[in-house]
Amino acid sequence: MLNICITADHELFFGDNYVPEEDVLIKPTYNLMDMLGENGASLVIMSDVLSIFRYRELGMNEFPESMEEQLVYAIKNGHDVQLHIHSHWINSTYSNGKWEFDYSKYKIHDLGFEDRRDGTPSAADVIRNGKKYLEDLLIPVDSSYVCRAFRAGGWNLMPERELLKALLNEGIWIDTSIFKGGRLETGIHGFDYTNVPESINWWIDPDMGIEHMAQMDDDAVFEMVIGSCYKMPGLLVKKIENSLLGRIRKKRLSETPPRGTAFADAQGGTLSEFAKKLGNYLGQPLMLSYDGVCKEVMLGIVKHYLKSYDCENNDYYLSVIGHPKSMGNIALLELEGFCRRINRDYKSIVRFVNTSEIKFQKR
Repeated sequence: MLNICITADHELFFGDNYVPEEDVLIKPTYNLMDMLGENGASLVIMSDVLSIFRYRELGMNEFPESMEEQLVYAIKNGHDVQLHIHSHWINSTYSNGKWEFDYSKYKIHDLGFEDRRDGTPSAADVIRNGKKYLEDLLIPVDSSYVCRAFRAGGWNLMPERELLKALLNEGIWIDTSIFKGGRLETGIHGFDYTNVPESINWWIDPDMGIEHMAQMDDDAVFEMVIGSCYKMPGLLVKKIENSLLGRIRKKRLSETPPRGTAFADAQGGTLSEFAKKLGNYLGQPLMLSYDGVCKEVMLGIVKHYLKSYDCENNDYYLSVIGHPKSMGNIALLELEGFCRRINRDYKSIVRFVNTSEIKFQKR
């Protein structure tokens, strides 16, 4: 069986947010959860907990309260909540209605893993505090709740060894940061997933690293990749097809205006920036994502996995990624169409799950 987790990076924009936080993140996430519930699926919210902490530290409590209400709602209604960390929130400042971020701390590794005498948190502290926060909030709602899964901010799992050890030390044994074939080095992002194992899932021994398959063990992390098309003939054609379908839909349907900008967009539109974006577009895999990916292309990626792996005789777990902050009317409709097609045409071999349903004998 191919088990699909639909995930959401539950976060604000890291450039400018054009509308209140409620409209950027909270309302779109409720719409997403409700639509999935109507279509036999659940959402795994990857909660950017450091944003909640930083708002509270600066005395801005309305947004954290809305976030917490939403996380509680998710658990009460059959959805899931897990850990997502964007470490640049730690040194963020707020002035004149706008956030200023220190992107030198964008990767969690930038915090270091050693104990600090000056009181600033290490990466291990942030993971420990994030897990404790989610469990303190959600166990009173559902006594079986466990924070067991993690996604690195910006997909920055590498260098992975100390980070994976820190996760395991806190009982977090599922990672869903990797998309195969992905490679990005911007100074902010830094990862290379071009040489990871061919399997959809594998166990990672922190001492061996992500490029080696380890035995299932209490000292290993289970990798649930984000679906992607890579090393595949016609990939560029698929990307162009997706872009054209998206443009057609935007002409046919009224789309909500952008709610904000990513930090990369906020840096300007120079020729070198355009060339860099074009290079990333041409060089990166096509991810299984509801961020601007049409249902036909999403279904094509799923069919690629069904063709490439023996899903009839083995259980595999695959992640769909998306960002409610970027999700407009069209993206919601496309994802709904994807779910309906899966339920109609592939229900004997594909099902929707969340991380609470990923269980192994040794766990």
